[in-house]
Amino acid sequence: MDTILQILGEHKILLDRIGSDNSIVQNIMAIFPINTDESLKQLEDLLATQSDSYIRQMKNLIGGNVARNLHLIFGKSIIMNYNVDGTFGKKSLSKYGKVHAAIIDVISMYDKCSDKALRTAFQRQQVKKQ
Repeated sequence: MDTILQILGEHKILLDRIGSDNSIVQNIMAIFPINTDESLKQLEDLLATQSDSYIRQMKNLIGGNVARNLHLIFGKSIIMNYNVDGTFGKKSLSKYGKVHAAIIDVISMYDKCSDKALRTAFQRQQVKKQ
């Protein structure tokens, strides 16, 4: 009887852990695409403490093609109002150092010129979203 109670106790702990992991995954998926300045700031803060999970999700969303899939990370509002340097009357993505570094790291997995690829992706998405 004690063995059964012990096994049930272990299963309860495992089920609680799975439920907790599931809520973390849902929180990670819910943040993308980022559509507001507040969400961008929130991601900046999250990357300071939980970067691995968010970078992994960004990698999954990019799927090897930043020019085609950038909109899965950054929504229309961010794409239209930001660029890397904040030139031409737009806001600067590089102001958010952790977000910028994370997206550059993700892109560098697929492209040697990750900075250029990010700039090109923003330009292409901006044209596409007009």
